Amino acid sequence: MSGSTLVLVAVAAGIAVLALARKPAGGVPSIPVPPLGPLPAPPSPARPASGPHPTTLAAILAAGAMVAAAVAYRPASPPRPDVPPPSPNGWPTLDLRGAFIGETAAEDATTTGYLLSALADCIAHDGARKEPRLKSALAFDDLRRAARDYRMRGGTLGDRQPIARDRIKAFLDAAVGDYGGPVDEARRTKYVQAFGDVSKAALAAVGR
Repeated sequence: MSGSTLVLVAVAAGIAVLALARKPAGGVPSIPVPPLGPLPAPPSPARPASGPHPTTLAAILAAGAMVAAAVAYRPASPPRPDVPPPSPNGWPTLDLRGAFIGETAAEDATTTGYLLSALADCIAHDGARKEPRLKSALAFDDLRRAARDYRMRGGTLGDRQPIARDRIKAFLDAAVGDYGGPVDEARRTKYVQAFGDVSKAALAAVGR
């Protein structure tokens, strides 16, 4: 892996940790989340010719692991923002209240909120670089999947929370679509906003 790729991994991880280390203004009862075990070595499967370059893929996997680790050590008392009102210009809205169910509802909502917040921060920070490393919507999705897989140790929150999963998918499809190609500044901004909205909606659903 090149030196520039290692720098990307370190910077992306640092941004996620700093973002998640902020102390929220308000709080709800602490929701314990079990610490992560040892992280597995990132796999190196063959990728189609249209996919990310192997070094870029390695950076995405490593950054995903760092984001997942940062989420595990988030502040104990998450904020509970109100669900945002409808946005102008046709931007979709998301309400996840009541979508997280079962014994792990509060924990899963909190994990979702912090995970998507960290991803939004990483994508925004990468876009501010002179030469971004995450240049396509496919790379954004790979980063999201890698962070989720490391955080959930191969499982998915969607398996436990199908209602929340379906609402989030519908929202993301409406906000950014299923486009996987190159992204410009405007499209990157949409992804950052969409992931940020999912984070806010998930945290607003804690205990509701």
